[in-house]
Amino acid sequence: MKNYKALTVSGYIVVSIGIMMLILSYFAASMIIFFVGSVITLLGIISVVSLMTLKIFLKDKELEIEKLKAMGLTIVTCEKCGKQNVLEDQYCIYCGEELTDENIEI
Repeated sequence: MKNYKALTVSGYIVVSIGIMMLILSYFAASMIIFFVGSVITLLGIISVVSLMTLKIFLKDKELEIEKLKAMGLTIVTCEKCGKQNVLEDQYCIYCGEELTDENIEI
């Protein structure tokens, strides 16, 4: 995700605006501002949590090949999608194709 930081900062800004509206609704004694502030705050929180979840999901599929080789694991290239995997996993983490030891990298 190229714009992860910008999107996360935008989410925090939305949450901050929502919280400021909630505070303002207290002093202005306005239920409309309170409900709008509540909705904005919830949308901001949902966006930030969603972005964090997506980042964790995408990072889970990133392999650090040199560290894996140093650990003694066998690195192979998937025949179907062409991405690098650990042979000991038996199935490609990207496309699910069964891995064979025909494409072992040295």
